Amino acid sequence: MDTQTAFGLGMAAVIAIGMLIAVAVGMVKLNHLEKKSEESRTNMTRTIDMLEWKLDEAHKEINNMMRKQSEYTENRVSELDVSLHKRIDDIQSVVDSRFDKLDNKISKQLSKN
Repeated sequence: MDTQTAFGLGMAAVIAIGMLIAVAVGMVKLNHLEKKSEESRTNMTRTIDMLEWKLDEAHKEINNMMRKQSEYTENRVSELDVSLHKRIDDIQSVVDSRFDKLDNKISKQLSKN
């Protein structure tokens, strides 16, 4: 074999080996990146699940607070309504009593005359 051919084949072999090494390194890096990507995806899924759970809990808590506030408001309105009606009844009783007294007084005065 001629020296130039041997040299050319040797260079081709070195280049082929270099390319194989580069492909192998690339595949290792790609595999490593794929694992990192999967870990990131898993972490993001966990984070999203946790956020959804927290949002659900916050929603439940807000609904519970609103229900309690609504019940409190309804009870307070009922109490005020009862109190108002009692005061109105008391005022009517006092007014009736005063009118009766006035009527009796007028009747007495008319009967004297």
